[in-house]
Amino acid sequence: MSIVTKAVHYISRFLYGRYVDVKFAPSDLAAEYTFGKKAVAKGQVAQLHNAVDLNIYHYYPEERISIRKELGIEGKKVIGHIGRFMHQKNHSFLLDIFNEIKKKEPNAVLLLVGGNGDLEPMVRQKISDLRLEDSVVFAGIRSDIPQLLSAMDVFVMPSFYEGMPNTVIEAQATGLPCIISDTITKQANITDLVEYLPLSEPTSIWADRAIAVINDTRKETKQNFIDNKYDIEGVAKQFVKLVFNEE
Repeated sequence: MSIVTKAVHYISRFLYGRYVDVKFAPSDLAAEYTFGKKAVAKGQVAQLHNAVDLNIYHYYPEERISIRKELGIEGKKVIGHIGRFMHQKNHSFLLDIFNEIKKKEPNAVLLLVGGNGDLEPMVRQKISDLRLEDSVVFAGIRSDIPQLLSAMDVFVMPSFYEGMPNTVIEAQATGLPCIISDTITKQANITDLVEYLPLSEPTSIWADRAIAVINDTRKETKQNFIDNKYDIEGVAKQFVKLVFNEE
């Protein structure tokens, strides 16, 4: 984080504390980052989850087939990731994990969704250095995220940090197993589909855990989302109550 960014964040936090009437955040880490640990400790920040529309975010078996055909990955074991090519997302480590997966699962491919990041040239160079050009697919920026998640077999996110990663929530809505770094808030785990691993673990361990769940049958998670207040209708009602004090 640059000095300018830190300064802007410090000033913003001061303004939030002085002038904001209703404070809420999607997770404990996001709350502390935005409003400070003192505000969180005093119970001044409510949690409002990054909910999803369960009519849109679910598993699409037919689109799984069509997306795989479109991208030329039919019959492959698909390791997926969604995120901009920036330091936070830790693509270099992700590629090292995938390199280990390829040693044990030669039929695996890595599907990268996203763009507009300064580190994309570095990512492409490392793919070339590892000789993985034929096994990595750049899907670019897409609007059909639920369908792309349906086409994946496991979602891997070794981020250095996240507030509340929407993509992990969305992946679970499609029943997709997720292997993510333990730097990510535990509140991202709203099903039994998320496994946390330290970034200090060898890439071979990450690869083994991804391979272990790659053939899992998709699970229905809709009730988990409703019970944990991650469905958009429930969160909309919570928002109205918090802001307007209405039932």
